[in-house]
Amino acid sequence: MNPIFLTLCASLQVAILYVTAEWMTGVAFSTALVAVLAMFAFTREHWDAHLDMVLLMVAPGGLGMMLAMLLPHLGMGPACHVQRTWTSYWVMTAGMLFVSVPLCWKYARCIQQARRDGYGGRALLLDLLGMQAGMSLAHLPVTLLPMTDPRSVWLHHGVMLSGMLLGMLPSMLVLRFWVGRPTRQRADLVSG
Repeated sequence: MNPIFLTLCASLQVAILYVTAEWMTGVAFSTALVAVLAMFAFTREHWDAHLDMVLLMVAPGGLGMMLAMLLPHLGMGPACHVQRTWTSYWVMTAGMLFVSVPLCWKYARCIQQARRDGYGGRALLLDLLGMQAGMSLAHLPVTLLPMTDPRSVWLHHGVMLSGMLLGMLPSMLVLRFWVGRPTRQRADLVSG
């Protein structure tokens, strides 16, 4: 997993948001968040293995979410952050999954370990379900708010990424304490 690639994906999200709706305050805040992401990306070996999944979902996955924003310009579909409908939500989700799932399967250390232990598919599915639940819950209030300011695309993207990350927390805990427990018990039986 290349930290420069992750930082570039996060930076491109800021650039796309700026082109969509110029807002220097959003750029300043987002640049600080990209710097934090870069710090975690460059030091990820020193953190929990699940950080890889978080980085891959926020950086390339977040960029994949924005593919839906480009579709109207290509005459192909809705833009989620602009229209805020459930139809556009699913297009955005498809973009995020298309970009991030193969990367997570190949590069996320937590999924690699789960694959070695024989439950890689279930671990990835559990993470994806948690993310989907978090994103759906985050998207719901945004569909109800009258967001007439074009800069609201910044808020919507931030809310969607936050919902995705918060949705991953329960799945991470389930994987750690429920699915991972038999592996630790087997290791104790072998060593003891």
